Amino acid sequence: MNTIIIILGVVLILVIVYMIFQDYFTGKTKMTKQVHLASERPQDIQGSDLSIPNASNVTYSVWIYVASWSTGQEKIIFSRNNDVHLHFDSNGASLKATIHGIRSNNSLPIKQDSNGLAQKEIEITNNFPIQKWVCVLISIDNIIADIYLDGKLVKSVQFSDPNNPAAQSIATTKDDFITFGTWDCYISKFERNPRVTDPKTAYDKYMEGNGGSNLGNALGNFNVKFAITKDNVETSKFLLLG
Repeated sequence: MNTIIIILGVVLILVIVYMIFQDYFTGKTKMTKQVHLASERPQDIQGSDLSIPNASNVTYSVWIYVASWSTGQEKIIFSRNNDVHLHFDSNGASLKATIHGIRSNNSLPIKQDSNGLAQKEIEITNNFPIQKWVCVLISIDNIIADIYLDGKLVKSVQFSDPNNPAAQSIATTKDDFITFGTWDCYISKFERNPRVTDPKTAYDKYMEGNGGSNLGNALGNFNVKFAITKDNVETSKFLLLG
């Protein structure tokens, strides 16, 4: 019996270690802490700290809670040069994403940034709710961007002709860091993942909610129970997780 308990204990420890370090193995960059941008703006995330900093397939996700509106200034959620710039319009409740670094054919109305690379501004919604948590997820597959609100696909934009040999992927480098805005807004569970996200995964991420720790959320899906038997009759049982 002692041997069984030891083995099960080792398995449990391995599960916990995996849950803690799974983001490291998958290349995700996470900021799980809930922060108020006006009073405790997060530190910049350096490009050298990102997994595959020049990835052309990438997903950004973040929970947003707008505490109050102010006009006359751009309200940035996060921004990375030559990549993604998520922000609100300076004069309203319009949430926009500017995607940089993708060259397009001449048939699409895409502006050029200072580096001569294409940039596309997408209006995600013109009626973003105030004082309500909303999950925003942007998945970029080289020349296609899919944008989700609360797990539902709301925009899908193709930046260039996939048959156009001149089409180029996002031109980010390890020098391009992620920065955050400073205004009356809360964010939680910011994440960058150098992979494309499918609709089911986007919905599952929304269903995880905006709070709690990585370990708490992960282990919340597991129940671990032990039962001690003698002559095939259960004599006692106890719950480790659940």
